[in-house]
Amino acid sequence: MKVRTYEIGDTEKIVKLFYDTVHEVNIRDYTTAQVDAWAPADTDIQKWMQSLSSKFTFVAAEGDTIAGFGELEINGHIDPKTRSWDANFNTNRVKSQRVRT
Repeated sequence: MKVRTYEIGDTEKIVKLFYDTVHEVNIRDYTTAQVDAWAPADTDIQKWMQSLSSKFTFVAAEGDTIAGFGELEINGHIDPKTRSWDANFNTNRVKSQRVRT
């Protein structure tokens, strides 16, 4: 997995990752109305592109798959926006393999 800076071409994959995470994972803790408001199906890609481009946004990618994204804030705080549960599983598996070797 490689962590790199955001590129405009990442936008649709990031929006899909965010939508899927909110609707598949966060639905456990929120109502349907809440997740629909948080991550609507008719997301404005241009607004996401402007937002992601206006900050230091980074992505974690494995090949063509974006596994997560976040932002580095001016004060040095890293704001992890989201990651896929699949990526979390794969990361944990890799960590386990490293510990065993």
